[in-house]
Amino acid sequence: MQGQISIANLILQETGTYNTQVSRPYEAVVTGDALDQLGRRIEAASATDPFAKINGSLVAGMSHNLVSPSASWEKEIIIPNGWNEHRLRFLMEVHVTNNFGVEIYYFQGYTDHTGISLQGTIDPDMPFFINSYVLVNRAHDYSGLNSGGFRDVVARAEQVIDGRAQVAAPQQGYQAGTGALYALRPEDLFTGVHSNYLTEAMVTYDGATVLDTRIDHSKDIMSSRRMNGVPSSYLCRVIDNYRQASTLADYGNGQDDIYSRAIQTSYEGSPYDNIFIRRISEIQGVPCSSYFTMNDLAYIDSTVNQRTSYHTLQQTTRLHQVGDTDDNWKAATLETQLATVLTHAVSALMLSSMLIQVGFVITNMTIDGSYQTQLFPETQSISNVNNVQHHANFVQRLETEVMPDITMNGQIPVNVIVYSDLYGETEIQISLNGAPHQVYVTPSFCDALMSPVTTVNQNNYNGLISGIEEIINYCSPNSGGSNITII
Repeated sequence: MQGQISIANLILQETGTYNTQVSRPYEAVVTGDALDQLGRRIEAASATDPFAKINGSLVAGMSHNLVSPSASWEKEIIIPNGWNEHRLRFLMEVHVTNNFGVEIYYFQGYTDHTGISLQGTIDPDMPFFINSYVLVNRAHDYSGLNSGGFRDVVARAEQVIDGRAQVAAPQQGYQAGTGALYALRPEDLFTGVHSNYLTEAMVTYDGATVLDTRIDHSKDIMSSRRMNGVPSSYLCRVIDNYRQASTLADYGNGQDDIYSRAIQTSYEGSPYDNIFIRRISEIQGVPCSSYFTMNDLAYIDSTVNQRTSYHTLQQTTRLHQVGDTDDNWKAATLETQLATVLTHAVSALMLSSMLIQVGFVITNMTIDGSYQTQLFPETQSISNVNNVQHHANFVQRLETEVMPDITMNGQIPVNVIVYSDLYGETEIQISLNGAPHQVYVTPSFCDALMSPVTTVNQNNYNGLISGIEEIINYCSPNSGGSNITII
């Protein structure tokens, strides 16, 4: 159903400038001890139900010995006009009205320059690159627990990854580059394993050369769930989808049939499924677009200018500028690797908890080694409905799904301070073993560029596929690794 699209508001604000950002894709570092521990945890969770769902807290603290962002950075990230360029970041609220009610979308992203005049006129052809979007479902609530008589629930929170931007050279902007791009979302891992089975079969029986067009995403625009940025959630989703596909397999089916089913169960969807992106693509006459202009918006809603505002920063607010912090993102240190985990994981948990701004300090340097978390007053929600629940949910998930990986299950004394604005920038200060805090600043308005679910290195892609195949085979309901026998 098409639905009526209206632009509720479009908020613009100038950004700072940033040190060169780099990518650290997921990699598999599988050890026998970690597999044994994972098998025992799954066995305990499946004691009463062999097909029980595996959640992030169950595997938290193990990801560093299974799947985690790479210790060394892979490549420098390219952004139009470079990291020294001041640009605009935007937050746009879009309402889609259909027979079932109103869907509320929040799109956020950035431009390639500060295309706004002193008189407030916006360059009508300036590209607005979509970094991510959130779909919020609003329902009536008659319980009396929520103010306003309604309840908001985040239905989808996804990053938009443009393959052209991932492989482009600096002089190319966002034009397609010549290299390949390998996606690392759960569905892509299953596709890779499935492709290997098909290739092996074709070579064995026909001696054929196989070219699988599903592998290279350098010309694609993809969706990736925000929760893919949380290693524990990412890993348990891979395991769960495979276990589900395995239990549904008919007797006599081969592994390629199981992986075909796993690809389907883990399918992420396409940005084109989003009604706003689909409408923008139709206006531009392209298969799937990851950007729009003010001219495009005028086709959708001719009154959009009336609800567009440019917010200047307060004099007391200062955005990051190149050189304000050390170029720590390129350091091959444990602090940098853990800061990478925090950058992606905190943003994912924020949106799952309906938060768009959060500040907190968390440490396990307590008498009993438990986590102590303090939220700062600046914490803000997408919706003002039931803020206390949103805050409590964020803290609980941070302590159970993320911090065990940061502290290596309590082995490392850690103190972390985070200020995160999903539509602005995120600053992470991290101290390990009582050492001085190291500072890392990420432009959150374009964090899809740094997503850990893409790589340009085929060896890394193949290595992750191999590691994941080892993990899921060990955790299969029919595997002896978890000591579960299906009769």
